[in-house]
Amino acid sequence: MTVCFILSVFSQDILELVPSNSKAVFYFKDLAKFYNDLKLVPTTKSLLLEPFNGEMLVSALTQMYLSALKVDYQNFISQLDTNLAFFIQENTENNYAYGFVLGPIKDMNSFSSDLKALLDPIKSSGYEFTTLQKNINNEEYFILIADENVYESSKKGVEQLKEVIEDRSGLYYIVNTSDYQGNGYFYVIDNLLMGKSTGDYDPDFVDKSFVKNPSEYPFFGNLFITSGFIPKDLDAFASLIDNFVDYQIIKNLLTLSSGIEVNADILSINFNDNFSQISENNYIKIKTEANVEDIIPILKENNIEYKKTAQNTLEFYVKDEIVKQNNKKESVKYTYYVWKDDYLFISRDNQKNLQKKMNQKPKLSENTLFKKLSNQIGVGDIAYVFLDITSIFRQYGPGLEDENGLLLSVKNIGERRLEINFVLQ
Repeated sequence: MTVCFILSVFSQDILELVPSNSKAVFYFKDLAKFYNDLKLVPTTKSLLLEPFNGEMLVSALTQMYLSALKVDYQNFISQLDTNLAFFIQENTENNYAYGFVLGPIKDMNSFSSDLKALLDPIKSSGYEFTTLQKNINNEEYFILIADENVYESSKKGVEQLKEVIEDRSGLYYIVNTSDYQGNGYFYVIDNLLMGKSTGDYDPDFVDKSFVKNPSEYPFFGNLFITSGFIPKDLDAFASLIDNFVDYQIIKNLLTLSSGIEVNADILSINFNDNFSQISENNYIKIKTEANVEDIIPILKENNIEYKKTAQNTLEFYVKDEIVKQNNKKESVKYTYYVWKDDYLFISRDNQKNLQKKMNQKPKLSENTLFKKLSNQIGVGDIAYVFLDITSIFRQYGPGLEDENGLLLSVKNIGERRLEINFVLQ
């Protein structure tokens, strides 16, 4: 026990070199071990090893690149068997500078020489950065920063992150922005990638009444989302939303909304792009003040063809190109149906057919993977997201026996605090 405690303390020396005023800090404790732990999780194991061989592909490309720079691949990779901290500072208002701290480093001369060879091509392109070397408790640490003046003038040490770190390899982080203040972790335990984060939130922007028990929701096959909170900035989710409905339509609509539900059946995934095939079994349900009429100006603004079919219903049509198995592109025209009752619905199916399917589909609570993952972390009252990609992974690896998917759960824990739990199998 004493030995473990001493090792844990020394592994945190790296945090003494991180600015105290950082807007965000991400600390990878025992970087190499955490990476190897991920190979025990069925989903990341499939991505890194068989059948997707991500590790082999990245390793081959890295070796080619390092070889061109005359850097010894094995020697360089062995130096990464250490800890890594990434931090973000605000050097001026809404202008951010990043930094990395890596260490302790076994052979600083060799590592700094190799890293210089890697960074020179970037530096020659005009990107500015500074490298530093620091010593703590007779251990060497390497620092890469974008703004030396801001870094050197900042107080160092991130005490609040130290309170989160456990005696196991993983990713630990803190975030301190105007929208969210919190901390959390990700690590592997019992062949599952587990994560937890706690932070402050404004209950005025949350509609908990929108989120129901999993036994009340049909499950269409792969992806389910329910949330009584809609982020102010959805741009990060644009590519995902585009697979279900034009992002510009939903972006403007959600500014008037307080809850969203997504139910979809993803047939296959194109790893070079976004979701490539989604069946007509899908819908987006929104709790909103907007009416069907409010969508028409958005459609006109984006030059999207539409037809008003009744007082509270309309159709709009989106043209797209799909890639067939022979790699030939084919133009298609999708019809989307929109209607408003208590909620606003957008679907590739009409109201009558969709309601029939919703009545026939098994409940989310009956899915075996959902049962297993929800037993690990529970189900949130603010939001939860469930993704079951077992059938998709088995298209690429027919011999795979593991179930693959994730559950994210957001719940209120009182006093304007929320807890986010995550589990990946």
